[in-house]
Amino acid sequence: MRWILLTGMTAALGAAAFLRGGVDPAQWTWIAAGLLVLGIVSSLHRDPRDRVLEGALCAMCGYVLLQVVPLPEGLVAWLSPEAAAIWRGAGRTGSMPLSVAPASTVELGIRLAALAAALLTARRLGWLFRDQLWIAAAPVVVVAFLESLIGLMQFSLTRAQPVAAALSASGTYVNRNHFAGLLETALPVALALGITFYARGATRHATSGRAAIKASLWFSIALCLLLGVVASLSRMGFLSTLGGLGIAALAAAGARGRGRRARPGGWRAWWPAAAIAAGLAWMFIFLPTDALIARFASLAQTEELGEDTRAQIWRDTSRLIEAYPVTGAGLGAYEWALLKYKTAAPDKTVDFAHNDYLQFAAELGAAGSLLLLGCAAVVLRRLWRAVRGARGRRNWWLAVGLLGSLAAMALHSLADFNLYIPANALAIAWLAGLASSEAMEQR
Repeated sequence: MRWILLTGMTAALGAAAFLRGGVDPAQWTWIAAGLLVLGIVSSLHRDPRDRVLEGALCAMCGYVLLQVVPLPEGLVAWLSPEAAAIWRGAGRTGSMPLSVAPASTVELGIRLAALAAALLTARRLGWLFRDQLWIAAAPVVVVAFLESLIGLMQFSLTRAQPVAAALSASGTYVNRNHFAGLLETALPVALALGITFYARGATRHATSGRAAIKASLWFSIALCLLLGVVASLSRMGFLSTLGGLGIAALAAAGARGRGRRARPGGWRAWWPAAAIAAGLAWMFIFLPTDALIARFASLAQTEELGEDTRAQIWRDTSRLIEAYPVTGAGLGAYEWALLKYKTAAPDKTVDFAHNDYLQFAAELGAAGSLLLLGCAAVVLRRLWRAVRGARGRRNWWLAVGLLGSLAAMALHSLADFNLYIPANALAIAWLAGLASSEAMEQR
């Protein structure tokens, strides 16, 4: 059973990533159907301890369903006056949905259900592979590694061109920032796996050759992922990568060792943080290519939007949130609901807020955002408990890597919409499922 689930999840992530990130609705529909089937199969053998997360995810999906179900006009007018006004203006009375774009909400709702099924399947895989949890995490790293190889080949073809003409790496993705988003998500896990194999094969005086070879393989994969992020010329991707690695390293440095009851004082308590900061500063200074440095030097513009335009989109989105404070405009309805408040980029279609948090707040409202935060809290509570527990546990380094992966995506989401790219959202759902697994705290 576990190999069937793992193969199905790997096929789904690989197809989504290599088919332009899964952004084609027709192609994603088949992938989503497969994920839902895997979710049903894995639920037949679920662990009773999964009930809290299952309940939170079901409540989230039920909320999105509520957004498209026709409700009494008076109830809609009370919950969302703006939505009621729009439907009345369209000549609809009697009953109406909360979403101002029901078709888009249904499409994104199916995606959400598929991602929820993937998360629960990955959580089940974490328990089934509890003695070899690295196997359940490896496919995410391997898919990202293959993408990085494609991106590095793209970048190498333009290395002789001047900086201004150099092309960025984007792999099979449409957008280089989302390509970097997949790689930055897998990088901390690859490093964690390398450290895990090295630590397992190490004795007081030597490291076994077999363990060294395995560790070197994962470290080499991590290096390719890092170079792929640099080659993408994604400024936020590069900063998020460093941020995710820094957060993971600080968490690892702050964890107590097995059998330790107190933390050291004086300079010994601070030198790990200082070393981490110095390492990240070195990477920030010496890793970027001339082309990436040129991108940092011209912060005023992006290939699509100026920075001032992006800030203006955020202001427009804030007005949209104020108009739909409780129930939101409807999942996936951002583009249509924003039209009334849109002042930025009048000659362009603005279908994303370039900030996942603002867009979720606009589409889901306070009620849906709280449900989404509840789902995230269940995952992070288990992961944080595993990371802060005694180092030396079987899957401790993997827990640290998962924390770095989730942190990198959380940082990148401040200025992009990676969580609306199916392949990247699926990778995060997979890793979140492993992070919430009981195997994280296995001794």
